[in-house]
Amino acid sequence: MLRFRDKYFDSHDLDGIARKYMNADLSASKKTEDLQKDLEASKAEIERLRVDLALAHSGRRMLEEELASQARTLTELREEMRRIAKDLKSLKET
Repeated sequence: MLRFRDKYFDSHDLDGIARKYMNADLSASKKTEDLQKDLEASKAEIERLRVDLALAHSGRRMLEEELASQARTLTELREEMRRIAKDLKSLKET
């Protein structure tokens, strides 16, 4: 009784099969190289995004500090206006 493999090679062209086998890329090195290139490109993109995020965060912090400074200035100006208004009112009463 013949096994499956024996029957396959008995009924097919062994030279054709050998040529196909010899030409086949069984190493998968091409795919590995492509994946390696994709990985390097992804790493570069991640690093660029990290830099962008750090700059955005730094800019945001600077804006927050500037807004806080302007809010303090506005509060001081309001207090000064209240004092001036109070002084004017006092002068009018005298």
